[in-house]
Amino acid sequence: MASVSSGKFNARAITELAATLGIRRTGAYAFVAYAANPLDLDRLDVRGFNLDRMSDQSGVERYRSTNRISTRQRGAKPRPAFRDVTGRFFVAKLLTPNAYAFVTPERDEYVRDGLVRFLYRARSYLTRARLTSGEMREIVYSLARSTNTQVETNRSVLRSKRDQATISYQTESLQSLYEFGRTNDATVQGFDFSLFDRDRKVLVRAGFNRDGKLSYHGGSKEFFVKQFVETVAQTVKSRTDVLKDRARSEQTGEVKPLRLKFDRALFDRAENLRAFLGVLSRVRHADYTLLHRNPYLHLSFVDFFDASGFDVLVDSADSIVIVPQFHASLSSLFRLCQKIFDKFEEGTVAEADDVVTAASVPAGWDD
Repeated sequence: MASVSSGKFNARAITELAATLGIRRTGAYAFVAYAANPLDLDRLDVRGFNLDRMSDQSGVERYRSTNRISTRQRGAKPRPAFRDVTGRFFVAKLLTPNAYAFVTPERDEYVRDGLVRFLYRARSYLTRARLTSGEMREIVYSLARSTNTQVETNRSVLRSKRDQATISYQTESLQSLYEFGRTNDATVQGFDFSLFDRDRKVLVRAGFNRDGKLSYHGGSKEFFVKQFVETVAQTVKSRTDVLKDRARSEQTGEVKPLRLKFDRALFDRAENLRAFLGVLSRVRHADYTLLHRNPYLHLSFVDFFDASGFDVLVDSADSIVIVPQFHASLSSLFRLCQKIFDKFEEGTVAEADDVVTAASVPAGWDD
């Protein structure tokens, strides 16, 4: 019987995980994360977290985690105060290579202050899946095609590209949702959806967002795990495959640059360059140094968590080049690309076969 630490998929884990979705009537949440090596949570050193393994059955391990977070105190002389966050989560190896599912029946407080923090602080070992708005749309359409069902959306959230304001939008049509985003220059951040068969019987009610937070609301529990969660894992895995093993060679100095391509010209306008640098400056536990701006923008970006380093070059109006340095982890590179896609402009990532060092920065961008 394969356990999580063996790194092998156990088909019985689907049934076991599905059962956890019904522990609370309010549903459950799931996340996908990738590990370069077989995952042994008992051996991970995650700052501030205590893990207690509660059970191990049919390829699903059940844990209770506890961490302490600071709380705000009011008054003229507030004193430091803390509270403990405790909850359960279940983890199992997925069929997708290197992918693991983390499922919890706990409420939002534990998800936000417990499990999400755990996955963030464990990023030396795990790369948490995050999605683009285009990937979310294609995932739902692919599920509908494969099951011959109809898609209806419920609650949805978008973010304005101009001022980062959050927009709530109500529509039953997935196509209308994305058309609204296009016409209002906004990006779809997340939505709930249902799949119905021809007799209006619900196959699944679920939701997800670009942060990779998947939610189960009703319908087939096994479909949620076996189809929805697995499809998310497979979709994001194709992107992690492009990003992995990108560090500069210590033996030869060979570099493996990447190009982030956007659907429109952006860097021919000074305000977009300022917005791009603003996004990089707000990445948590990281910073950049501007090396020069002419004849092209060139900066050095450092992730303080694991000392990963990247050179970033703006060499055209509709794309940028990222050059990983001698230490460049998959988790850090994935996070950098996702922050750019999420906070600046959504795009695609591919090999950078042609790095052009021509003038690309408009005059007056740093006035």
